[in-house]
Amino acid sequence: MLDAAILMIGVPDVLLATSATSWTASLSSIAEAIRGQSGPECCLIFSAIPPMDQFRPIPPLARKLLTLQIRRLDRATQRIATQLPNTRFLPFPDLQNGNGYAEELFPWKSLHKIWAETIAHATANAMEETEKRDLP
Repeated sequence: MLDAAILMIGVPDVLLATSATSWTASLSSIAEAIRGQSGPECCLIFSAIPPMDQFRPIPPLARKLLTLQIRRLDRATQRIATQLPNTRFLPFPDLQNGNGYAEELFPWKSLHKIWAETIAHATANAMEETEKRDLP
């Protein structure tokens, strides 16, 4: 049994231009499988897709395509998260500091640490809310 499941998926789906319909169906199936094994009290945390367009300089058209696809899939994920009980959508932390790219602003280790701390905090909060809700 799991108390929480964190789903950090999507980068390949951005690059492969997965449709929002297919994404929604796959994400729903994953959530159903997790809940089937762990029960409805398992907290599901759906992390946003990392803003790949902010990591390194890329051509403007590629940046626009990445941004649109990330937003499309994140919106679909947010819709699923609002429909499922005990489920949260976790936005990616804001890394913008002026016009620099993440690779210029943070060592990759620091970027991953920021994201891990954000996820850990959100997961702990979700589990506390579930525990409080389940108390008599």
